[in-house]
Amino acid sequence: MDYSHKSAELGKCDLTAALRNAIAAVAARAQAASSLAALVVAVVAGVREIGRTLVTQELERRDQAFRARQVEVRCPAPTCGGVMQRCKNLKLVGRYTLLGKVRYWRCSYRCPQCGRRLFPLDHSLSLGAALRGHSEEFASTLVLLCTLMPFGKGCELFERLCGFAISTRLACALTMGIGTRLHREEMQRAEQLWRER
Repeated sequence: MDYSHKSAELGKCDLTAALRNAIAAVAARAQAASSLAALVVAVVAGVREIGRTLVTQELERRDQAFRARQVEVRCPAPTCGGVMQRCKNLKLVGRYTLLGKVRYWRCSYRCPQCGRRLFPLDHSLSLGAALRGHSEEFASTLVLLCTLMPFGKGCELFERLCGFAISTRLACALTMGIGTRLHREEMQRAEQLWRER
């Protein structure tokens, strides 16, 4: 399926109009609130929605240069380094941030020499496999909570603090992945100190 038409539609989307609509929706929910708690919850949810809109628009804007092939993308493989070619279709991806799940379209490139595939926007944002592509502030908050308490309770507390739910499966995968990486790094440091003594 060719998503390039979606890119054009999203590119034409007027940020000011999108923000105006989001603010109007927040104002309507705030006016309908019957208590201070409901009012605050409505406003916080609305501010999160406005933040996701801004982040999505900025990510789409940054990907435009890659979509238009204005930037030469080289293969990051140390043994290759060849010029990569842009693939035809765009791919929709969802990333968790402290604002909630942000969905955006991005283009991919493929190296004709080694066959490696790369999403240059993700690469430029340092979205690594260690965090499963999610933002660092999201992962660090979730992992901290799930390190201090069981995964289910950590996810419940995360939802109360941040306003959106996360699965215990994702929490477990992120916590174990980061924990394994930190354990490996500590063991390497200990080995180095042992050799230096």
